[in-house]
Amino acid sequence: KAEKSKEEDEVNKIKEREAINHTVDSLFEIQRLVKVGRLDEALVKIRSLQDAEPNVAASYEMQGGIFYIQNDYPRALDAYQKALRLNPENVDSFNMKKYLESLTNTSSNKKLGQL
Repeated sequence: KAEKSKEEDEVNKIKEREAINHTVDSLFEIQRLVKVGRLDEALVKIRSLQDAEPNVAASYEMQGGIFYIQNDYPRALDAYQKALRLNPENVDSFNMKKYLESLTNTSSNKKLGQL
């Protein structure tokens, strides 16, 4: 019984390493797509990664960055908030969240002034 348990532990460790490597590879591929301006493709890959691994804060941080580049500030803010929920210590996500909050508050106030 002890041998079977050790085997199962080893198999689980291998599966865990494979999942981590796949996640890291996906993040690098997304980064490459962003660098060459293929933002829509990068977003598709991010969503796929988030479906498979919903607790990877870096995917939401990257998603927020893409939405920011696309001037979609509300969606960028939402993505950075998700990243912070998963990794509250991330200073970059925190700073972007604060910055985007100031942008979205400013644009909301302008819209209210136009009514």
